[in-house]
Amino acid sequence: MYTKLKRDLLNAQGNAQYDQHAKNVLMNKRLLAYILRRVVRELEDLSLEEIEAAIVGDISGDTPLMPYIVSGQQEDKVAGEDEIYFDIRFVVMRKEKNLKILFDLEPQKSYYPGYTIVTRGILYCSRMISAQVDTEFEIPKYDGLKKVYSIWLCFNAPQKVGNAITKYHITKENVLGDFAVEKSAYDKMEIVQICLQEDAYEHEDEMIKLLNTVFSTKKSFKEIEKIVENKYNIPMNNKWGEEVQQMCNLSQGIEEKGIRKGIEQQKHDTASFIKKMQEKGWPAEKILASLSDVKSKQN
Repeated sequence: MYTKLKRDLLNAQGNAQYDQHAKNVLMNKRLLAYILRRVVRELEDLSLEEIEAAIVGDISGDTPLMPYIVSGQQEDKVAGEDEIYFDIRFVVMRKEKNLKILFDLEPQKSYYPGYTIVTRGILYCSRMISAQVDTEFEIPKYDGLKKVYSIWLCFNAPQKVGNAITKYHITKENVLGDFAVEKSAYDKMEIVQICLQEDAYEHEDEMIKLLNTVFSTKKSFKEIEKIVENKYNIPMNNKWGEEVQQMCNLSQGIEEKGIRKGIEQQKHDTASFIKKMQEKGWPAEKILASLSDVKSKQN
């Protein structure tokens, strides 16, 4: 018989495996191209093929956020501080515009993780900026600083939010007079939050529909495969397709475990309620009527 600890460990293992497959799925260049064309204005004029070609070098996962080398000195790590990682890092270059942008992509299972996501995004952007010292430019040649994006995919957004895309970036405000400066001088950081809710209206948005399909918890793998291949022209008969299938299988398993856990909890709560009412001397008819009333309110 499984102990609660063992069940929790197995569930955690399943969740961790799902998270890794989700990251692997998001590393697909064509999928990234759909996301970038939708939310990155510097790339919105390019085709999907051109964006794919502009993604240079490796797409890396689980890159340490801290520490980084700044001005030749390694930053101190606070004792007891949790390890923090960028989930997915990659670089885009548009040679014809002499443009290089650094990206971070973060899949987020919980819409309410205990902090505001955009605030964490600011930290991630700040780390990508400070890490450029002695790598992308040398002090005092600050104009060599490259723009950074931190894109957050928030799954299971609440119904009141639904499917949504929000951007946060630096803007210029003239308080007195009008000091002329190129936008590229201060437009160095952007956080994008993409909220996904499979059951909500999708606003006919191509990217939202694609992401809700790939990460669907309700569609079978065969359904996902058919839509992704036929509508979005992304091949699935490869390693990437296998990653999607593994993620789909794990998602179903996690959902079934959650349903079973909910049923077990409901049985336990019902038994506890009956015992308490019996101790108070309630007759069986009154207990059953009370349970029926609670059930009708839940429905």
